[in-house]
Amino acid sequence: MILNFEQIQSITQGAERVEKLPDGYHFYRFRDGEAPPKLGPDTDAGIQMYFKTDAEALRLKVRVFDEYCARRYFSFDVFSDEERIGSLRNFPDEDINIDFTEIKYPQGSFEGEFPLVDKNAVIRIVFPNTVTAEIEEIELVGASYVTPFKWDKILLAHGDSITHGMDGIFASNTYISKLAYALGCELYNKGIGGAKYNPALVESKADYVPDYITVAYGTNDWWMTTEADMREKCREFLSRLLCQYPTAKIFVLSPIWRRNYLDEREFGDFFRVELAIKEICQELGGLIFIRGWDLVPHDAGCFGDTILHPNDKGYGYYYENLLKEIKKHI
Repeated sequence: MILNFEQIQSITQGAERVEKLPDGYHFYRFRDGEAPPKLGPDTDAGIQMYFKTDAEALRLKVRVFDEYCARRYFSFDVFSDEERIGSLRNFPDEDINIDFTEIKYPQGSFEGEFPLVDKNAVIRIVFPNTVTAEIEEIELVGASYVTPFKWDKILLAHGDSITHGMDGIFASNTYISKLAYALGCELYNKGIGGAKYNPALVESKADYVPDYITVAYGTNDWWMTTEADMREKCREFLSRLLCQYPTAKIFVLSPIWRRNYLDEREFGDFFRVELAIKEICQELGGLIFIRGWDLVPHDAGCFGDTILHPNDKGYGYYYENLLKEIKKHI
């Protein structure tokens, strides 16, 4: 069974829309005009396919390109009944423990086949967090049916490159991907590399109603702007979320550790970001503040670039500690 456009649409999660192309399918995680083009949001972080089938194997053919991202590695992670059975990727095992962030991995078309041992399995395909990807073809070998699997809840995640997933090696290991799965949520990942608090990112309201929202900005604000500017935009950003989604639980995170947090910046001391976010949350009310400083060990070995962006190990700590904090409020 080679899946058609309607079937692909029905099993896709975390995409605002799916577009049929002459030679495949393109997925969009932002609505038109939702994110400033200069921020380069056109990657597939958070998008996945989730379905039940009696297929004997899954064949996946994709095309990837890195026009909008600073990293070139990618993985499509394939799960069967909650167990990862493999990944379609462009990097070898031996690269995982070296400085993979600067390697110029190949782009283009890739294909792979994944045997499905269990009949009537629930299959999950997690799209890459690092590159733009298009599905050229997806085939369920020997299948008599494919049925979409739907979560009961929705998690909307706002943030910068860390929410986006840089430098996670396997897409399913980023903190926000693991968090959404643990909470039983469909994930809409709005993380954008280089992003700061920007009210323009929440000018429009989504068609869906999120149960949970996470907001994780601040490290770029400290690096690139002033405290006065950050406070104004943070207050407006969070105010809009409160108005748009009055029934959602909104968790606002301050920045995690970064190796150069003692650098002198116009903003001032790094911890003034945390203080500003906490004070604004208290001022507005209806927001749950979580201290990011405590979520990831202060160890360069937990970061892919050794400075700012967690690797899979770092994201594991981030997810586990953040989940503990969130469970106190749900």
